[in-house]
Amino acid sequence: MNSNKRFRRSAVALAAGASLVFGVSACSDDAKDKAGDAANSASEKAGDAAASASEKAGEAKDSMTGEKGSESEGADAKGSEGADAEGAGSEGGAEGEGEKVKTANGEEVELPKDVKTAWDNEGGESGAFGKLTEYTEGKNGSLATFEKGWIANSKGHGAVPVIGKIGETWVNGGGLDNEIGLPTGPEKGDAANGWTQSFENGTIKWAKDESGKFTDTIEKR
Repeated sequence: MNSNKRFRRSAVALAAGASLVFGVSACSDDAKDKAGDAANSASEKAGDAAASASEKAGEAKDSMTGEKGSESEGADAKGSEGADAEGAGSEGGAEGEGEKVKTANGEEVELPKDVKTAWDNEGGESGAFGKLTEYTEGKNGSLATFEKGWIANSKGHGAVPVIGKIGETWVNGGGLDNEIGLPTGPEKGDAANGWTQSFENGTIKWAKDESGKFTDTIEKR
């Protein structure tokens, strides 16, 4: 009797153990399946997210490239138009730098704007310079000859009046081709001390010498 009870208990325990083992195994398999599904799902979601992000990045890049291209095209167009405009302005400026006037003998010439302004500031034809008699251009500048003086003009020094005995000395020495160069500023001085004018390569003075007589003196640098 006791032997049978022990046998039944052993059988029950064995069955329970087997059930527990199978249950644990089943739970383990279920857990593995669920974990695998979750991993697969996460992987798929991560893949979808990565693909979406990559696609959006590509679209953004295309958009930026398109915008940059448009800006570049706009810049090119603007630059081209600007260059054309500047070129046109430059050409217009070159044509507009001079002003047409007539000399004393009726010849029409085109005076540089600076020269015309300097002449007008002195009263024009009825002023200190009188009427224009001649206008010449050289390699370094230009020279407007008036009844009572000259106005030399150059890019480096602008319109500079050359008058009186200093003007005569400079013009007689070659004017625009004078070795002393073009005038860099108007003459300075008075009747008591004489006058001096600066040129590119020296000065010309009209002052009294030791005998008290006015004479011209050229000092080259």
